[in-house]
Amino acid sequence: MSINQPCRHETPKTTLSDGGLHQNPVLETLNLHAAAINTALSRLYTLETQFKEQTRTASPVPSGRTDAAASVAAAVQIEAVVNGKEPDHGKRPIYFLHIPKTSGTSFHRFLTKTFGEAEISPHRLWPDVQTCEKGNWRVWSGHLGGLLPLILPSWPRIVTILRDPIDRAISHINHLQREPSNPFHSIGKDLSIVEYCRHPKLRPSVDNYQARYLASLTFVQTVLKGVAPNGYAPVTLLGEAFSCMDAQYGLQDAAIRAITEIDMVGIAEDHHQAVRLFARKFDVPEPDESYHENKAGMSQRKRAALKPEELECLQELTQVDQVVYNYARERFRRECQQAKLTPQLQ
Repeated sequence: MSINQPCRHETPKTTLSDGGLHQNPVLETLNLHAAAINTALSRLYTLETQFKEQTRTASPVPSGRTDAAASVAAAVQIEAVVNGKEPDHGKRPIYFLHIPKTSGTSFHRFLTKTFGEAEISPHRLWPDVQTCEKGNWRVWSGHLGGLLPLILPSWPRIVTILRDPIDRAISHINHLQREPSNPFHSIGKDLSIVEYCRHPKLRPSVDNYQARYLASLTFVQTVLKGVAPNGYAPVTLLGEAFSCMDAQYGLQDAAIRAITEIDMVGIAEDHHQAVRLFARKFDVPEPDESYHENKAGMSQRKRAALKPEELECLQELTQVDQVVYNYARERFRRECQQAKLTPQLQ
């Protein structure tokens, strides 16, 4: 690939007067989470209001005095969410943070058989979560990024699975191009890989996609840990949170921090052992069968068939993902050995 033809789309600089703020790469990334953030913060506000009302009912505040007890109660609940304390009423929920095209459908099937459908939230996408009734599900599983914990009663036990970044990107492109139901199918169905990677609407699905999913966890933690009693976060804190999503600054560190702090990370290339590791960590029966669904057909594009410029393009857009994936592989290998499992990684 010519140095004058970068795979990464060159985004033009814009100003407030351009009416083109959506073209800014940082704002474009944040826009992906805008609806989720709005929902989550709305839920937090509702939670704080409920605690204030409960405190007033249980212990009326004399006229002329501030409702300090209610503020403390709300702060305690937010602190519990951030620090992962168990709620008074029971165990912390389990959240499978499903990154698309990482064999997550197979893992979801295992969770369903292990815990039962009644224990698993049916809401797997943000549009459903935004409108769902509050439920006391033991397990959440879906493409909900790092923002789901904001609407849960406590910080959950988080599990995710990563996949080789190039293979995951190829699989994502294949899926979009073969599935008419995909909202971007009409845009990308006839594009080459290089054209796909340069397209401003399609590029985010392969641009360090796994790292961004993980960094959204750090984004939430960074914001919440800086929330003041009046509900506002310092500007410097917000700036730090935003940098979690920026590949040039904090994305890699934020994603690795998430991998370090979550309860378990599996590797798609060793899916069966990932399922067995989960069973041992979460004290559930080990599977008596192999769970591996949603495999691509033989006609699908494979890495070995890529042209040099196509492979170079995907490598350029998954540099952070590769570092994060390698880090996750080492954690997975180490924890398998500790659990007396033999990882089948090449």
